Amino acid sequence: MSVAPPGPRSAAAGAGRPHGGAPGFAFAILLLYALTTYGGIRSPDGEVVYRSCEALGARGTFAVAEGLEWRGFGTAPGRDGHFYPVFGPLQTVACVPFDRLGAVWLGESEVRAERTPAGISYHVDRGLFTAVRGGRPAAPLPHARRFFASWLNVVAGAAAALLFLLLARPVAGGREAALYAALLCASGSLAWPYAGTFFSEPLAGALAVGALALLVRTDPRLVPAPAAGPVAAAGAGLLAGLSTTAHLTSALFLPPFALYAAAVAPAGRRGRRAAAFLAGTVPPLAALALYDQARFGALLETGRGVDPAAAAALGYGRFTAPWEGLAGLLGSSGKGLFFYCPAVLLGLGAWPALRRRSPALAWTLAGTALLRVGFVAARSDWHGGFALGPRLLVTLVPFLLLPVAAWLAEEPRRWRVAGLVLLAAAAQQLYFALAEPFVYLHLTNRPDGDWAWAVSPLLHLWEAPLAPFWLARSGLPVALVWLAGALLLLPLLGLATARLARRAAGA
Repeated sequence: MSVAPPGPRSAAAGAGRPHGGAPGFAFAILLLYALTTYGGIRSPDGEVVYRSCEALGARGTFAVAEGLEWRGFGTAPGRDGHFYPVFGPLQTVACVPFDRLGAVWLGESEVRAERTPAGISYHVDRGLFTAVRGGRPAAPLPHARRFFASWLNVVAGAAAALLFLLLARPVAGGREAALYAALLCASGSLAWPYAGTFFSEPLAGALAVGALALLVRTDPRLVPAPAAGPVAAAGAGLLAGLSTTAHLTSALFLPPFALYAAAVAPAGRRGRRAAAFLAGTVPPLAALALYDQARFGALLETGRGVDPAAAAALGYGRFTAPWEGLAGLLGSSGKGLFFYCPAVLLGLGAWPALRRRSPALAWTLAGTALLRVGFVAARSDWHGGFALGPRLLVTLVPFLLLPVAAWLAEEPRRWRVAGLVLLAAAAQQLYFALAEPFVYLHLTNRPDGDWAWAVSPLLHLWEAPLAPFWLARSGLPVALVWLAGALLLLPLLGLATARLARRAAGA
């Protein structure tokens, strides 16, 4: 069975309001993420990135002036004797405007810092111990500065949601199913709790989604009048390359995306279309290579290989047999994707509907998923460290959910099931967004923690402190705030889904 591209009525509807609903959706998700963000930096990775951001804004260098108490983590000695982050540079650069805003507003005023409702950042001024004791920092200014920087991911997360909506529209062939899929991705997946962290996944994920959003506009099975192919392909390559400078594992998106660019091109132009995509990746990847060369003296040296003994001691990853990682990534109590983001099961079930809409896109997403899961599973650090769920699969989640747009558009009777899935998924992610996992993970740390149901955040995160910056000092239990939030949010999502279903039925 083949499904034709959207008909004239659908196309006309999309053309009449090319951005219909998108601004309101983006604002709603921005507000949702703002209300549940932590307002600080809790991971050692994020702290290293922030210190590099602070140095870049103040002194024009990526070099970190002072390392973490966890000696050597996240930095490596450069050619000039200074220490540099081992993480991609894009998040450091993107963070600078947020940090500079904080610097201008706060100055050196401890009074203004005290009035800033900042979360406690854990890797400055022994913040983790202060948070565990339930105290307040003696010097609030460093925490207030990090409060401003932490808003980067609120913006990046909302941008990712908007880009996903733009990606889903051609896949669905209309606005209603696309908007539902975007709601599911933004409020019913790990995209929500990760928007409250300072990990690089939200920024890297937004750019990867943007890259595919450009490529689908060259797919004649999805778009009646495809965009200028070489230009769109080059733009997609640029975004995918930038994603790689935010998180190096985004390089895994490049092969399947390049193949998709070629697959949807007219016969005789496929090689040139793939070449256009790859050409777009050259500027950011060349900049990344030169950045590595300037710091460590080698084009492909990120810093993790400067001192192999230190890398082993710090737990940096190495290749290993994938079986433990595969089981852990998909089904463990601490990191299992199917437990921490069960909405992806709907996406997997919806894959045949996407294959009927666009076989090339469906197989691209399948290849993307297999490549990332296989690669991460074959790494000793597949667990992603102290983080909620499978951190190294977070950027894959939007692509696992994308088939839902095609599935829902295919059969109107599926809206009832879709509505129930959205409510259940959002209720779970609200729980994750409200509770503070980092303190909980530190307090329950044990060698088998990724596998032990006795300490699984799935069951026990209720015991953690509240995470949102404006509620953290309230002393309220997570369960009570979750109940109040669910009573507010779930009816709104239910009404939104019902309205979309009515509009889809009347289209």
